[in-house]
Amino acid sequence: MTPEQFFNTDYIKGLIAKYKRTATLLRPHKSEIIIGKDESKFGGIPNFDGFENYPCCDKCKTPLNFVLQLYKKDFPTFYYPDGTNLFQLFRC
Repeated sequence: MTPEQFFNTDYIKGLIAKYKRTATLLRPHKSEIIIGKDESKFGGIPNFDGFENYPCCDKCKTPLNFVLQLYKKDFPTFYYPDGTNLFQLFRC
């Protein structure tokens, strides 16, 4: 499916109309260069500033898998709580 086809589906058009927001289609791919910890990215090694230990699942106690991190400088229109500039997503 092309990005144009994706954005023209009834479901996506409905979400855009409901929330009155634009949508950003993220298309991850393997980088040919190493992406540093201070860059927005899918996978790789996260920015560990502020972590004493690698985050673990509250239920099973195993280390979480790093999914992505987004910096406010790259996505300035997204919501970040006051005093923050980094969103990180981990999963069990």
